[in-house]
Amino acid sequence: MDLGDHYRLVERQNLRVRENGEYRGFLYREYRAFLRKSDSAAGRYQGEYYILENMKRNASLIAKAVDNEYKASFSINERGIMLLFDDNPVPIHRDFPAFSTKPVKAGTAWDVSGSDLVFDSKGHSVRVPFLCRYVFRGEETYMNRPVAVIDAQYALRYDEGAYGYKRGTIKKISGSRKSVIMLYTDAAGGIFINSQLKQQVLYSSGESEETEGIILTWYNGISASGIEASDNLIVENLNKLKGLEGSPDMQSGTGTVANSNSGTDRGASENTAGGAAGGDAGSSGSVSGSASLLNDVSVEKSEKGLVLKIQNIHFLPNSPVILPEEKSRLDSIASVLKGAEGRMFLVTGHTADVGSQESQQELSVQRAKTIVNELVKRGFPANRFMYEGKGGREPAASNDTKEGRAKNRRVEITILY
Repeated sequence: MDLGDHYRLVERQNLRVRENGEYRGFLYREYRAFLRKSDSAAGRYQGEYYILENMKRNASLIAKAVDNEYKASFSINERGIMLLFDDNPVPIHRDFPAFSTKPVKAGTAWDVSGSDLVFDSKGHSVRVPFLCRYVFRGEETYMNRPVAVIDAQYALRYDEGAYGYKRGTIKKISGSRKSVIMLYTDAAGGIFINSQLKQQVLYSSGESEETEGIILTWYNGISASGIEASDNLIVENLNKLKGLEGSPDMQSGTGTVANSNSGTDRGASENTAGGAAGGDAGSSGSVSGSASLLNDVSVEKSEKGLVLKIQNIHFLPNSPVILPEEKSRLDSIASVLKGAEGRMFLVTGHTADVGSQESQQELSVQRAKTIVNELVKRGFPANRFMYEGKGGREPAASNDTKEGRAKNRRVEITILY
């Protein structure tokens, strides 16, 4: 299964929850992964998985906080079978979807083993093995695109004693997942999976939880050339506003310049087939702003993507409220980000190491969310953002001086795929 040099995975779960037989409400859960091919071996990917905050309503149109971030490193063959190179809990679904070793026609069936990382509504999880039955339905058209359709079904069965695990509160899991897998067969490619989930969790205490609902999953291949063109346009926008001449090396804080549209997506969009629709402020074109406003803004290349570093942002003391004087700078930053059409953003807040670690962490998350809200006001769809805080754990300068603490009060915007 080859999804290109880079691919983005988005999964959204819309579930109804019952505890001890009584309805407790609605749970909305989302995961996002950004994966890139490794240069070391064919079919090997590495990247990051983000587990986003649980919501109690459909939140496909809003920005969400990152609850957990995991590194992933694995290889995947043409059948979809994975070989993992670390002991992290991700990928959440392993060896799913998986494909036949032989040519198929309508009605052809095959069985492949895999495993799921199964969560309850409280965030507890265990890995559950399964045997999935696949049946090839045939060639169809979906959302005006040609697709090869596969029906898939497997049971979820877990018993703490049978597997010898001692994972805490979860004692048994039972349930099923029925999926319709659509492989887009046009040049853009990609995969869309629509699943129905039923799951019951029994706890060591004797209490139980039942969840039932829909899981929507998108795999979008992203072209490396599209990412490069988009990165170059962002750097060009920043250089124009700073009045810089030439195109220095991106590693040193600015970047190589190329005037090109991005066009990054190569697959089924999570903004279709039940996903979140919305306008897009990101596009090529003119930029506006003042060079003096961007003196403390730089851009660097990272393995996750391009990082826009905004130092010395002025908030009210010990508050996420941004000062009015920063509004014009945020206008300029939004103008720079026009080059990131179709891409997602991770906004990370940092504080100086002053006060307790708990207060620093909370403040850094709140300030990251403030920046997200400001960019959304400037026309960017909220569902393109994730945000997190690092407190004072990753200083850019010494906390022993006023100048150093000012540099540590910063926000970084990572432009993902």
